Amino acid sequence: MDARAPACLNCTAPVTGPFCALCGQEHAQATSLSVGVTFFDVLDGVVQVNRALARAAVDLVLRPGVLTADYLAGRRARHPPPAKLYLVVNFVFFVAVQWFDPVPAETIASLVGARAYAAAQGASGLAPALFAAGVEQRMGDALATFLVLFVPAIAVVLRALYPRRPYGVVGHAVFGFHLMAFLLLALLPGTIFAGPIGDTLISAALYAAFPLWTGTALRRTYGGSVGWTVLRTGVLWLVVVLLLAGYFSALAAYSVRG
Repeated sequence: MDARAPACLNCTAPVTGPFCALCGQEHAQATSLSVGVTFFDVLDGVVQVNRALARAAVDLVLRPGVLTADYLAGRRARHPPPAKLYLVVNFVFFVAVQWFDPVPAETIASLVGARAYAAAQGASGLAPALFAAGVEQRMGDALATFLVLFVPAIAVVLRALYPRRPYGVVGHAVFGFHLMAFLLLALLPGTIFAGPIGDTLISAALYAAFPLWTGTALRRTYGGSVGWTVLRTGVLWLVVVLLLAGYFSALAAYSVRG
């Protein structure tokens, strides 16, 4: 060890290059701080994070199962954590929902039933327009709770579908995070293009892109024969569709009852 090597200001280990080999901090003098250095440090951090997330989103869509397989194999430094990626995609998706395609009161009424909706509106004592605005607001605020229900449910289903894999429920939750992140990205164009075009895009995402992506990702992550993968894909797709139906019905009931 070179006794003349400068010490890292963070952990005091000898530094022989631009970065500390022990803690990874860039070597710099304590007097090197300035407004410019601090600003560019922050800017560089933001750009690197956003670049990593954007790259992960592209890999998620175009290379099904790669992020999950890498994470479960221990190759984790190259990708953002699954939960972080999901939360960012979740935030972007539901901002888009609020801006482009909020759930109207008419749709909520169809989910709970016209009679139940009218009864709730009468019990509230509010004018129809004011009650509808409140219902839509509550629905929009609660929509981003996909994480609470979907990821654990998917992990449990995967544990049952792949009982011999050593990952456990937490390991299967990694696939759940990536699966839900892809689903939201697949639904995003249909959310932005509301109306008949948006409905067509959403149907294509649910009934074509999602099963195809899921099957490819399952095979790449867990292996197995094509036949068993197709069967497991069908089960997982059915679970997600049923969860979506139950989820929106429950949210509609919550929004109406307030």
